[in-house]
Amino acid sequence: MAKQPNLVKIIVKDIFKRSKLAMLFFILIILTVTFTILITNETRILRYALEQKEVEKKSLDLEWRNLILEEKNLGEQQRIEKIAQEVLKMTLITSENELILMVPAAQN
Repeated sequence: MAKQPNLVKIIVKDIFKRSKLAMLFFILIILTVTFTILITNETRILRYALEQKEVEKKSLDLEWRNLILEEKNLGEQQRIEKIAQEVLKMTLITSENELILMVPAAQN
């Protein structure tokens, strides 16, 4: 029984002997494909990071708007008067409950 020749060895020998230009192009194609895959992967990672940052920006923007609204609500004069009347039991001064104190001037 005759030994079968190794086809891979024959192809590799033929490429190195006869077609060095073809081998160079093959290596360049492999390198190009590899770098394309790496760059595509890096692009996907960066796009995902960008989307995450945009979501974070929207969340922070919403929180900022809510804080601005809260600041406006806390600063309203009506709210202050309501707290003063209900919590501190303050009332407006009328002529009946007005009391004027006279302090004599200091003598030198």
